[in-house]
Amino acid sequence: MKEVKLPPALQQQILQLQQLQEQLQVIVNQRMQLELQIKDTENAIKEVEALDENAEIYKSIGGILVKTTKNKVLEELKEKKELLDIRLKSLQKQEEKLQIKLKEMEQKVQEGLRSLGATG
Repeated sequence: MKEVKLPPALQQQILQLQQLQEQLQVIVNQRMQLELQIKDTENAIKEVEALDENAEIYKSIGGILVKTTKNKVLEELKEKKELLDIRLKSLQKQEEKLQIKLKEMEQKVQEGLRSLGATG
C-alpha cells in the first residue's frame, strides 16, 4: 500500500486543529472549575443567610481567623459570586468562539483530505 504524503498546508491545518482542540479543552476545564466555585459560593451564601444575626462568624485571612459580621460576610460572598459570574460569561464566550473555529478547521482538514483521496 502506498504511503500518502500530506502537503505542508494540510499538515499545518491539522496542527492548528490539534491546537484548537487543546485550547478548547483548557477553556472547558476552567469553566468547570469556575462553575464549582460558583456553586460553593452559593452554598456559603445560603448557609450564612440561615444564621442568626448575632451568630459569631469568623473568616480566614492569611492563615488566621478573624471575627466578622454576618452582613460583611454576605456582602463579600455576593461580590465574589458576581465576579465569578462575570468570569464564567467570558469563558463561555471564548468557548463558543473556539468551537466555531474548531468546526471551520475540521471542515478545511476534511476537504483537504478528500481532495487528496481524489488525486491520490
